Amino acid sequence: MTYTVQSGDSLSEISQKFYGDFSQVAAIAAANHISNVDVIFPGQVLQLPDAPMVKGQVHAGGGNIWSSVLLVALAVGTYFYYNNKGK
Repeated sequence: MTYTVQSGDSLSEISQKFYGDFSQVAAIAAANHISNVDVIFPGQVLQLPDAPMVKGQVHAGGGNIWSSVLLVALAVGTYFYYNNKGK
């Protein structure tokens, strides 16, 4: 699927519009060889990746890196919280 950028659009807004959240900004940027996610232009035609990742789902060999980072951060934070209580 393609989308033509309108004046005032951002990759975050496009991700929200087509995928229901902001989690696909990096995927949209990668599919379109965009190095700075803050720079898109009206009239630019973007390729939108097919199936969005399910929020929080991790796929072996190609999962959503941000969901993986979040899970690790939560695990580490929880570990340190419970192991450093009262110290």
